[in-house]
Amino acid sequence: MHAAVPRSLLVLAIGASLFSLAALAAPSSGPGEPGARAEHHAARQAERLKQFDADGDGRVSQGEIDAAAARHAAEVDANRDGRIEAVEIEAIREARRAQARAERQQRQLAKLDGDGNGQVSAEEFAAAHAERLARLDRNGDGALEASEFGRGHGHHGRRHGGRGD
Repeated sequence: MHAAVPRSLLVLAIGASLFSLAALAAPSSGPGEPGARAEHHAARQAERLKQFDADGDGRVSQGEIDAAAARHAAEVDANRDGRIEAVEIEAIREARRAQARAERQQRQLAKLDGDGNGQVSAEEFAAAHAERLARLDRNGDGALEASEFGRGHGHHGRRHGGRGD
């Protein structure tokens, strides 16, 4: 049995879907954006388009937009009362942030896990730490100085406004 969805809820959901589609139409890179980043962005946009393109024809029709909007509204409307409230929007955003954090942690673990056993030993942790410190040691003297934390060098540089390597 298919329950009628209030018009205001559909308008909100369609708006959210159109906003997502508008992001697909935005330029994929700026003039100074590195090529690999632009390629990654374009691949993500193509993947998002596939999510809306239910019939796989490479185009997103109004019917597909409407269907995606209804699915999105149903996902956000946690209490299934036909209305989307601020608390429901915040809950779905927090769930997505938690998922992104978990995925980031898994990627970080995989980088540190030298033998691929799903765990990071003290030796693997120490090796990764030593490698990072070696990257930061720009002059190769085995010691770190304040000047080696400058813009554009290593992770520390990204946190403080640099682009990193």
